[in-house]
Amino acid sequence: MKNRNNFMKFLIEKKKPIGLIFFIYSIAFCSIGLANYPYIDDTARRITGENNFGLHYSRWGSEIFSWIIQGSKHLSDRGLTSFLLTAVILTATSTIMLYVLLGERTNYISATASVIIGLNPWYLNAAAFRIDGPLISMSLLLSVLPFIFWRKKLYYLVCSIISIFLMYNFYQASSGIYWILVLTLALIEILRNEHFKRTVIQLIFSIFSFIIGTIFYLIQLKFLPATDNSNSKIVSGRFFEKILANINAYGQEIFQYSLKSWLILGALIVLFFIVVLIIQCRIRPILVIAYSLIYLVLSFIAGFGLYSFLNFPVAHEAARYSYGFGFWIAAIAILTSQKINNRLLTIVKNTVILALTYYFIMFVFTFSNMLQVQKDSFTSQSILLQSSLVSKDIYQKGDEVFIDKMFNDSPIFINTTKNFEIMKQIIPSNSIQYWPNWYWFQEITGITLQDASSPKAQAILVPEHLVESNYRWDIYKSGNVILIISKAN
Repeated sequence: MKNRNNFMKFLIEKKKPIGLIFFIYSIAFCSIGLANYPYIDDTARRITGENNFGLHYSRWGSEIFSWIIQGSKHLSDRGLTSFLLTAVILTATSTIMLYVLLGERTNYISATASVIIGLNPWYLNAAAFRIDGPLISMSLLLSVLPFIFWRKKLYYLVCSIISIFLMYNFYQASSGIYWILVLTLALIEILRNEHFKRTVIQLIFSIFSFIIGTIFYLIQLKFLPATDNSNSKIVSGRFFEKILANINAYGQEIFQYSLKSWLILGALIVLFFIVVLIIQCRIRPILVIAYSLIYLVLSFIAGFGLYSFLNFPVAHEAARYSYGFGFWIAAIAILTSQKINNRLLTIVKNTVILALTYYFIMFVFTFSNMLQVQKDSFTSQSILLQSSLVSKDIYQKGDEVFIDKMFNDSPIFINTTKNFEIMKQIIPSNSIQYWPNWYWFQEITGITLQDASSPKAQAILVPEHLVESNYRWDIYKSGNVILIISKAN
């Protein structure tokens, strides 16, 4: 009960920094929502209204929560509602982080740093989903919720078990978030020279809770298996080699797609983090450095969660599987933002924290703009292709249309990726031959596309069947079969 009262008191006393967090999240996510980009799975969901989170991925928390948000089992595009809900949920997540790590020492710098949790480039690959965004954000909130009761063993134990189980049911990529916070709190208690025995007990409770929550979810999978289990195959054979390969892939994704300025600022924050701990802690500096380095390595790896134990390097599949890194750097930045007596050091470290936060916020608006740019480009090229097919009576209702490649990316997008290479990872290319682009084209034109690798399509790839040629496409037709050979770059 005392924890709850303390938390409510914190909410009242820190309402202005919390308001700042919500303001930043709302502006950022609404900018994404206003682009009205059908983000990957959204292309089908907003047309068909199908709700397949539970059946396909065993994400039954997402399934049921989507019914509550929608007020119906049939999905529809909710406009900015989804993005504002995401802002609310992530504001709650950031608030709990601040309460747990800093408490009454929370200030505007730490509040600003906390938005890195939801505005880092890797998490945008999850937040941009128009329907799934708030559902994924719930997995973050559930991962940090138990730590309100960190000092209350029984409450912490029960809440952790329930939260871990529910986290899996919302989004499994958050499986490392819990451990980042466990390790962070353990480090703080050890360096403050608090009761070591109590810290060990808390670690044991955390391990036990995580295992029990995971077992409950595995039992659920026995009764409600996911039809899409492509990302759930556990390591079998060459165990340590594959785990190291997964962790290596995770690190590669972070360092390969980060700007040098991000890496430099991140490294400086880590350095200032250690300096702040040395200044504030009661034990010898050499021990602080040793404990801090161990923590940094373990918590960085922990951020990847159970994906470290999969049978293949899932980090290469999508940027959102690596968003644990964003949570990791946010936790470090929050602790680094603590007030210290050295004025010059305070100014320098806070400037670095604000600079990294600024770059991430700027990236969100750049990301939103690129979604709009790519959408406009895809739409205009779809209309041009439809015109080529329909205005010259090439396409008739019932014809099968095959295409070898979709459309060119916008020149603006291509230029932007030279600076932000991660854009290629989090915004799908207009040229990709995959079902979201086909659904999108059908939404715009009413024409269904199929992949040109079909033998039926390849059979008409001869000069006598060429019916249209321009600077964008060569179009072949025989009977009711149409083949489009794209001249896209």
